[in-house]
Amino acid sequence: MTSCRKDLAPNPPVFEFCPGSPTVTDVDGQVYNTVLIGGRCWTRNNLKVTKFRNGDGLGSDPSSNYWTSVNQGSFSLYDNQLGNKGDFGYLYNGYAAVDARGLCPTGWHIPTDAEWGQMVKSLDPSSNSANSGTESATAGGALKSVELWNSPNVGATNVSGFGAVPGGFRSESGVFGAKSDGGTYWTSTPDGSSRVWFRYLYDDNASVVRNSGNLRQGRSVRCIQDLTGTGGGGGGGDSLEAPTVTTQSLVSITTNTASGGGQVVSDGGSPVVQRGVAYGTVPLPDLNQPYTMNGTGMGSFSSALLNLTPNTTYNVRAYATNAIGTSYGNLVSFTTDAPPPPPGCQANACPGSPTVTDLGGRVYGTVKIGNQCWMASNLRSVQYSNGDPITAWSSNQVPVGYYAVYDNLSSNETTYGLLYNAFAVIDPRGLCPTGWHVPSSAEFDVLATFLDPNAIGGSAVFNGAVSATAGGEMKSLLLWNSPNTGATNGSCFGALGAGYRGTDANYYNQGIGTYFWTTTTGFPGGGNSLLDRRLWNFSSELVVAPNAPEFGFSVRCLKDSSGN
Repeated sequence: MTSCRKDLAPNPPVFEFCPGSPTVTDVDGQVYNTVLIGGRCWTRNNLKVTKFRNGDGLGSDPSSNYWTSVNQGSFSLYDNQLGNKGDFGYLYNGYAAVDARGLCPTGWHIPTDAEWGQMVKSLDPSSNSANSGTESATAGGALKSVELWNSPNVGATNVSGFGAVPGGFRSESGVFGAKSDGGTYWTSTPDGSSRVWFRYLYDDNASVVRNSGNLRQGRSVRCIQDLTGTGGGGGGGDSLEAPTVTTQSLVSITTNTASGGGQVVSDGGSPVVQRGVAYGTVPLPDLNQPYTMNGTGMGSFSSALLNLTPNTTYNVRAYATNAIGTSYGNLVSFTTDAPPPPPGCQANACPGSPTVTDLGGRVYGTVKIGNQCWMASNLRSVQYSNGDPITAWSSNQVPVGYYAVYDNLSSNETTYGLLYNAFAVIDPRGLCPTGWHVPSSAEFDVLATFLDPNAIGGSAVFNGAVSATAGGEMKSLLLWNSPNTGATNGSCFGALGAGYRGTDANYYNQGIGTYFWTTTTGFPGGGNSLLDRRLWNFSSELVVAPNAPEFGFSVRCLKDSSGN
């Protein structure tokens, strides 16, 4: 193994140059050292090029006004100071990162989001790049240089040889920040039409954070070598091909885990440097979804799928990567188990219908309350009952049905379900599974009266408490802020403090309140507003109120003809 040491480091790391490519030169003639990480070749220095690979120039206006309005690939020095180029390279905007002309030397490219994720996972097998936020709690230390960072530079070892430096960033308004505190690196993968995924390293922890940024922001760039038939050895250029891999069936399925794997039956003439399974709820999961890393080479391998969502259908494909590229095996699907009912509620499932499944394969427990059969958790469907997709919430354009996840965090979907606007609720295609429906205000009154014989009908109250105690009977004992007044969950309805989405696109009251749409018009004379039912952490009341259709509330489905 060829070793490389940075002379000034007190205990310099030992790492491996890329075989056959210890350096690479950009179109401006600048030379970069390389390093082999997780079977892939990376540059060890931040990019300093001023042109695209074809010789076209990048924009370089240093003014804030330029960065506020620019819509082409551009670069900048941190603080517009030439002294920052040597250690930190240039900051490039997102337009440059995704431009097809390419910033990196010939045979190299800006890594995709999945390639960054693969590299992080090679340093921390427990990492997860499925969502924005902390991808790994430790890999940042392995990536960070032991120099140039502000103290305490937590966890920095640079054992990978990547040598990440704290080059900071430039905001879309042209303001610089975080030099010596943070290093940010673009991927080449867009997140929608106006953002690009990047990675962030910090001086005060050892994490790698995955997030997306505006196209007009400036961030550092590292390059990764292309996967071609000339690399990786074995068999000679044109005869090489991608591996062949098959996917195993899933076993040992629980509410949040499963076991699977695959078999590499051919390496394509080039050694397999990474293998595992990709999985998710999308039809054909790839390395942009969660994936495992389960060794190298030919033969069978086992994979553990962790942190899954209960009651959810997942699709799985084994994958294998060699010098030519990544190939995938056959598709296998499975559904995680439903969570057990809360203590004391095991016998309360609806007779003959202990569960119900939506079109997306999500399974819901049920609960019998009086003569009614209710879902025992909030709806999470992203399809209408005819199979048409519900639109993910991006604006308040009306009258379109939308759904959203509280704070846009997938973990909130798992726990609290989705939030829907009223236009989704009243859409004639239906939100609930076949044989189920969103309840009317009168059907919620039947529930309230069963739990509290003194309850008042919502049509009589219209805006206020319909029961002083039914809310406590409906509230879970968990996931509410204190004092969670009156909560007993005696009904086994299991309402959680799911909060709501406001008309300003912000999210409110998680742990404090929950709000369930009904299908009943909210104001005399009609209109698009609907009545809801709501519960609070500070009260045992069940409250009725009218609300505008642009709000995002929870939905519980009721079985058709269930004694209403």
